[in-house]
Amino acid sequence: MQSYITFNGTNIPITKYTFDVARTLVDSTDNTNYDGDANILFNTQIPVMANTTVNVEGMFHVDSIPSALMFNLYSGIRACPTVLGLDAGAVMGHGLFDISNFASNIDIKDVVKYTCTLVSNSKFFPYS
Repeated sequence: MQSYITFNGTNIPITKYTFDVARTLVDSTDNTNYDGDANILFNTQIPVMANTTVNVEGMFHVDSIPSALMFNLYSGIRACPTVLGLDAGAVMGHGLFDISNFASNIDIKDVVKYTCTLVSNSKFFPYS
């Protein structure tokens, strides 16, 4: 399964990514967590929020991917649909992501190599 960012209806290939989920946990410890034998209170917590960040590397040819992508990074464009593949048939998941920290290197043959950080802008749908 190919990984890509969808921008204005065009899929921009992702060649490599690092996926990170930061879960915010809130303390839910109460007196039921007291262990009389150990004479200690053990903490418990519940997850209340998950933030997904993806560090991305990719490349595209400017004749197949609109170079407008780079110009729109300076606009108020909001989250782009993104699909993260695992292999030929499996999907890591999909969701809406804001593009941050975009950097590019343009070779002489109109190949754009890029890196960026994608930050989730709503629910991430794993394995779909």
